[in-house]
Order: sequence, then C-alpha cells, then structure tokens
Amino acid sequence: MSSVPARPLRVMLVVDAFPGPDHVWDGVFLQDQAKALSDHATVGVVRARTCSPRQLLAARGRMPAEDTRRQEGAHVYERTGFVVTARLTERLIGARMRAVERGIRDFEREFGPPDLIHGHCAAFAGETALRVGRARGVPVVITEHYSFLPELIATYGDRLLAVYDQADLVCAVSNSLVQRMHDLGVRRPISCVPDAVDTETFDFSPLEPPTNGVWQILAVARDHDVKDVPTLIRALADLPDDLRTETAIVGPGDYEEPQRLCHQLGCAERVHFVGEHARPVLAR
Repeated sequence: MSSVPARPLRVMLVVDAFPGPDHVWDGVFLQDQAKALSDHATVGVVRARTCSPRQLLAARGRMPAEDTRRQEGAHVYERTGFVVTARLTERLIGARMRAVERGIRDFEREFGPPDLIHGHCAAFAGETALRVGRARGVPVVITEHYSFLPELIATYGDRLLAVYDQADLVCAVSNSLVQRMHDLGVRRPISCVPDAVDTETFDFSPLEPPTNGVWQILAVARDHDVKDVPTLIRALADLPDDLRTETAIVGPGDYEEPQRLCHQLGCAERVHFVGEHARPVLAR
C-alpha cells in the first residue's frame, strides 16, 4: 500500500445494504462503521443495485430511485446499474461495477478520489469493490459479515475464495467467523475487526440479578430465517420453571413460526413480539 497522506483518508464503502428513508434498519451495522470512521476519515458509501428488463417491466418502466445524501457522517450514494440479463454473471458484475463507479465519481468530484475501497461481504459487494479497486489501482479491504457463509461457499465456491485471495486485506467481524472462513478454504490471514457499537446510546452496565426475580430478556432481530428466532423460542421453553423470564422480541416482520412455537411450547405468555423500535428505546 502507498504511504498515508497528511490529509484525512478518503474511504469508500461498497455495500449491498445501508439504511435509507424507506429501509431504516437495512444494514444498520454498516452505518455504525461509517459513523465511527467519519471521525478520522472522509467517508463515502455507495449502495449499488441492478435492474433487469423483467424488473423494469414489473416496476412499470421506473428504474429504482437513486439518492445522494449525508447521513451519520458519511456521504451516501444509492446507484443502479441496468443489466440486459441477470443470468449471465459477467453482465451482472458489470452492471454493479457501473453503479459503483457512478457513486465513486460523484464522491470524487467533491472530495477527490478514494484512497481505499472497503467492500462489505464478498457476495457480492466485495466482489464488485475488488473489480473497481483493481481497475482504479486503489487498495481494497474486504470485511465478511455473513454467518451463512458455508451456504454461499457451497454455491459460489471458487468465485468467492478468489475475492478473499486477491484483496489487500481481509477482515471478519468475529473470531468464530475467522475460523469458519479458514475451515471453508480461505488460505490467507484474516483480521478480526468486530462491528462498531455506539456507546453514546448503549452504555453497558454490570449484570445484576432482577429485584423482582424476573429476568428481562431483549432480542433484536428481523423475521428472517438467518436470524433463527425459533431456536431462541425453543431455548426459552427449555428453561426450568423456577427461572422466571419475560422476553421482548423487537424487529420487523410477522414472526408466524416463532409465535406458533410459543403457543405450541407453552411460553406464549412470557414472550412478547413488540415490533420495531428506535435505538434509544432499545437502550432503555
């Protein structure tokens, strides 16, 4: 890598998800990282999407809305690339690259070219970031987040392993994920860099037993298979009767299977699905 410039670094995050006006929790952990980086660097974020003719017809000829905004210290660019068919891998990658390039060009017109491109998750923002970075001669960092990486490797194997192999630095958000990546065939060193936490909102205190004897459990997860809320329900149902708990599950979705399990396993009265709440509410 080249020497660090005297000015603040310009870092461009390439992501497949990021909070926005119509998707406030989508990739919120990426927003946390961008906010943390913005104390030390000029941060851009480009969220790239693609649109095929079939998607265009379904949307009655309207391309997905694009947006440029400043958000939590970062300069965010939502861009879309048109692809003739999503069934051809190189065409799809090319459309993503065009979308990312448009976002980067908008960033550099105001701040200058990025010193570093940081792709989040090899599938597929990281893959796109690597291609764009190599074309520009800019170092590329890949951070892996996905806990379902074994399924992705089973499907895209060599394609994703090549992304890790060619990046300038590879990170993962937990030591267990580092080990899993090595087990799946990633041959190079991997640094563990956990997700950022906003300690102004979440002030951690030592755990004290409840004064009324009822342990309050908070789980925050959207209703999606990868979050595996049913396993949480089964664990709650297995707790001994003399351990009293009240559980609030916060997040978007219907939670049909978890709610069915609650009734089936006899814990419906002490598990509450309370919908979405803002972070200050969660902190309280």
